[in-house]
Amino acid sequence: MLSPPLTANQSCFAADDRHFFLPIIPKWCLEHGYQLLNRLMRHMLVINWDNPEITNPEKCRTDVCLTLLDKCQKPAPFNTQIIQAGSHAYIRGVFNLQYNYEQAWQQLFHSIFDQGYQPEDSPCYKIMHIETSDPANGIFDVSFCQAIAMNVRS
Repeated sequence: MLSPPLTANQSCFAADDRHFFLPIIPKWCLEHGYQLLNRLMRHMLVINWDNPEITNPEKCRTDVCLTLLDKCQKPAPFNTQIIQAGSHAYIRGVFNLQYNYEQAWQQLFHSIFDQGYQPEDSPCYKIMHIETSDPANGIFDVSFCQAIAMNVRS
């Protein structure tokens, strides 16, 4: 499906290591007055910086992110990233932990090219829809996303 899942520039803060990120974020949210599972954590983004077809999968870089509210200041010690507004291709589904996410990525990129688009030179990302997921049972509502542009043929 081709449509922007994000309607404006989205800021998010990120840690480049999930093992660092997951234990520290609840503490940071409490210290800064954010309700982790209410307003702040409706969506978690996972930014994929490398293509496992080019980079050894063990060396692929991934940022796990939470979206920031408009009034949130830069949350040290985390990095801040911006996903630019524009056209994005995405597919959304509900998956369990055994699902091979590579299949969803392949389906997304085939759809992009089949419809005459090309990926922008930006990282792809997943949106984890926390409110409609069931992490305790390993069920996740996920959008697989990539910024796109019309394919310009010479």
